Amino acid sequence: MEPASIWEPTRTAGHPMIDSNTQHQAIGRLFELVRNGDVDNLEFTQLDSLIYGGLEQTYRVTDADRDQRSVQTSAV
Repeated sequence: MEPASIWEPTRTAGHPMIDSNTQHQAIGRLFELVRNGDVDNLEFTQLDSLIYGGLEQTYRVTDADRDQRSVQTSAV
């Protein structure tokens, strides 16, 4: 099964359509937050949700997959 293109505007659950530039910026900002250990705030939660929602749509994640998702956030 081919994943949907991540370079096209995507509608994720609860999120408006975003273009590839916006997706890139969101991923970059999420990376910065993680690198700096800033993972216990609203911005991190919203970006994580946005990006994970896009991945769910791109790779057609099932309910069983969602049930197995565990998020571990720790600053190294």
